[in-house]
Amino acid sequence: MKLKIILFYFILQFYANQKLFFVTVDGFAGLASHLGVPLDTIKRTFEAYNAAATGLMPDVYGKRVFPVHFQETQKLYVGVVTPAIHYCMGGTRFNAAGEILSADKPTDALMPRHVGRRYQIMGLYGVGEVTGGLHGGNRLAGTYRSNFFQTKTINK
Repeated sequence: MKLKIILFYFILQFYANQKLFFVTVDGFAGLASHLGVPLDTIKRTFEAYNAAATGLMPDVYGKRVFPVHFQETQKLYVGVVTPAIHYCMGGTRFNAAGEILSADKPTDALMPRHVGRRYQIMGLYGVGEVTGGLHGGNRLAGTYRSNFFQTKTINK
């Protein structure tokens, strides 16, 4: 456990000092100054968090997991989180129902349906990354294989 804490500390230092993703502030007063928020507001916010973390009151946002308890004078790492597209690797064409579309008429027995200038591949749907950029900020690639699913169609 001690090794994990030490590693975490060095990782935070790297992102704070080298990548400049975070700034460090000294306690609640430093955070209030950095954010331009009244110190009393910061104190009330952390008091409510700590009370919910210890089970004295429910969290106003429904949060149930509290990994830390904050002290007024401890060093805090502050970073701004904003959504951004990490990268988009394209994706398949699909319609509003998630049905995969093809520019070429499929030659299999799934009886494609013509949709505009494309053909619906009957029974093949796409979800997740394969739909190309619908996930928004910081979506990493790598799970596309599990994002297709096919319904079984039996033609008699």
